[in-house]
Amino acid sequence: MGNHRLNDATLMKNNKGEITLATLGLIVLGTVIVGFFIPKPKFLDSRSREADKSSEVSAEVEEAVRKAKKADNDKGEVVAAGLVQIGVAVGQLPDSPQATFIGREAAFMSPLLPAPSPVALLASERRRVALLEGKLELADKLYAQGTKENAQLLERAVNAEVKLGAAQEARRAVDVQLQESAAYARGQDAVIGMLAGIVVLVVVLWVFAKVNGFGPKTLGNMLADIRSGDSVESVFDRYVPVRLQRVVRHAASDASINTKTP
Repeated sequence: MGNHRLNDATLMKNNKGEITLATLGLIVLGTVIVGFFIPKPKFLDSRSREADKSSEVSAEVEEAVRKAKKADNDKGEVVAAGLVQIGVAVGQLPDSPQATFIGREAAFMSPLLPAPSPVALLASERRRVALLEGKLELADKLYAQGTKENAQLLERAVNAEVKLGAAQEARRAVDVQLQESAAYARGQDAVIGMLAGIVVLVVVLWVFAKVNGFGPKTLGNMLADIRSGDSVESVFDRYVPVRLQRVVRHAASDASINTKTP
């Protein structure tokens, strides 16, 4: 009787250990799944950091494009202002094929340019008036000043083009990095999914083995109880799970029928 109590206590202890291990397995599995699906902070998620970098580079490209367009527009405004004043001067000339050509060519090119800026238009008018009034020294100063301003416009335009090229190159580099990261992430997700599947399979097999199988310790306890005088059937009932008992009893019944059959 005392041995039965000891065996019962041992069985309860084993079951408790099995439950603890099962719980631990479920915790590990849950941790893997949660760690896979839960959103990560930006400082841990490389894809979030790369997305932020991509947004920054895109903003830099947009800014470089805006500056390059403005530099080209500024140059066009100066040219448009000069064409306007050329047309005015030509209109004051006597009729001639040359004057007609200059006037018509200026009118022909003007629509391809932006509207002249008021500042550039005024500067071009001052140069025209100075020349027409014979103020050559003033005209030279105005043209020198205009030449300096044009050089600054050209320099800004060149710098804008250089910065635009650098921004576009950075954009291409980020795109390549994003493609490589996406490929790596797909491989990483596949590995994590495979590991999660392995964990699930191991837990399922472990639970199945615990429910339907016998470990060396359980078999040793069964043998000790039989040696102490317990019947095989009582030991069977005590240690074998109920569901497995039904399977074994059914198999025993079939075996009994087969042995009786001549």
